[in-house]
Amino acid sequence: MLERLIGTFCEVDDFCKAFVPQWAAYLIGTGNAPHGPEPGLAASEIIAILLMLHSSRCKYLKSFYQVVMGDVLRQYSRTCPVTNVS
Repeated sequence: MLERLIGTFCEVDDFCKAFVPQWAAYLIGTGNAPHGPEPGLAASEIIAILLMLHSSRCKYLKSFYQVVMGDVLRQYSRTCPVTNVS
């Protein structure tokens, strides 16, 4: 599972590095309005987790993230965001 996650993340991260600057050039406005807290994960990390969810047999993101990905991510990142909401 970890090898698959790393492979998926590398492909998604390469895509995001190429796509995001081009996409940002087309965005409207440069306002300084607050948009909420900074995310704990990068866009490429979020996309990789969602791709892994859709290729798994889990039905819900919360259970997949807490049970399946939580163990894997906690081994490699002390700053891994964890949802404690019941």
